[in-house]
Amino acid sequence: MGSLIQRSLVFTGAVLLASGSIPAQGTKLVAPEHTIAVRIVDNNAELYDRTTKKRFVVRGTNYVRIAKLKKIEGDTLLYHSTFNSGRYNAARLQNDMQKIAKDGYNVVRVFLNVATEGGIRGKGNGLSTDYVKNLADFLTKARKYKLYVILTLDWIPIPVPSSPAPSAWCSGYQCSSVQILTPDGIRANQLFFMRLVRDLLSRNAPTDRILAYELRNEMTFDSDLPPLSLDSGSITTANGRTYDLASAAEKNRMLEEGLIYWIDRVRES
Repeated sequence: MGSLIQRSLVFTGAVLLASGSIPAQGTKLVAPEHTIAVRIVDNNAELYDRTTKKRFVVRGTNYVRIAKLKKIEGDTLLYHSTFNSGRYNAARLQNDMQKIAKDGYNVVRVFLNVATEGGIRGKGNGLSTDYVKNLADFLTKARKYKLYVILTLDWIPIPVPSSPAPSAWCSGYQCSSVQILTPDGIRANQLFFMRLVRDLLSRNAPTDRILAYELRNEMTFDSDLPPLSLDSGSITTANGRTYDLASAAEKNRMLEEGLIYWIDRVRES
């Protein structure tokens, strides 16, 4: 996996499986240029500061707040509550960020909540305005204390699909294979991250403090579900290539090539 991460210089690891485009805005939103960029030195990629031209060495920590929360499906879950509506504590967070910076860290990683009430999932295909407002405030505080941010998430919000997944794939769009390896899945991820960036920019959030968008906290595939559970036939994935499901080597190649293709397409958007 390390080579795949290096391939696109992003971290990998839940967006909307509905078709559609980003709604037009009355005012064009322009993202500030990121201070931290990538350059090649002695054939190796490294992070550097555009302003000072010096190499940027990450010294990071996770910032996590958890609570017992009600899942969208109804039961409860002990999960990330950092930016949840009604639970975001700006004063406490500012004190914590000040201490993180004082302790010598320059990067902080935070989790987005897509699984429970009060999380980032809004109405329809939109995102929660309260949640995005809290996230924007957090980025402003990160800028104040000269911290950069990695945003990560475990999954994407899954709406009811417009049509069932083909029988060669797991049903209900509830597995990584559909989200990562199919055109609809890639489009869903693109729409989520595009909406996230758009909504942050509309609130004048300092998105240049975002060091990376970690597309998944822990990227896994389900070996007990189709297509990986199948031992015959073939399947064509979003990259346009066809793989023989009777071959373990072909399945591995499908995952490796499909994951890189997914990272590149979402990164572009």
